[in-house]
Amino acid sequence: MKIFKQLSFIAMMIVASISVQARDRDGDGVPDDKDACPKQAGAVTNANGCPSAHADSERVLTLRFDTGKWQLTSKQIETLTEWVGYWHGHQLLVKGHTDPRGDSEQNLALSQARANSVAETLTLRLSVAPNLITVHALGESTPLPGGDDDASDAMNRRVEVVAQPIVLQLTQGD
Repeated sequence: MKIFKQLSFIAMMIVASISVQARDRDGDGVPDDKDACPKQAGAVTNANGCPSAHADSERVLTLRFDTGKWQLTSKQIETLTEWVGYWHGHQLLVKGHTDPRGDSEQNLALSQARANSVAETLTLRLSVAPNLITVHALGESTPLPGGDDDASDAMNRRVEVVAQPIVLQLTQGD
């Protein structure tokens, strides 16, 4: 009987441990036992579960390119390095764009090259896990509002990197 009581107690502790680990009171995707801010939910959280010090508007980094170029400059790499430090551990959506000049097929390929260049820099130089990066080539399909002039074209030759919080899905094993 004593062994049965001990086994029951151990089983209860295991069940209690599992339910505590799966608890996420603020719904930010970080379990309470790993959440430094278990009662503070935010649209954007750091890996420790606390709201980010950066506003949602800072979740998007825009890098501009010269006509026909896709390689990152050292200044762009520096900017990307600083930005990704704030968003480490988040899903990153990398969207390549072009201005409307030129053939749409070539623009799509150029936007892909720009997005790939940023994604490669993120993985190879900044050690971001490839499974955290999604790349989209949009070509000229989503221009920014503006005129039909050189300044507007320059604004559209861009890559946008969007930080999206990781939502942890907790599963309970058998």
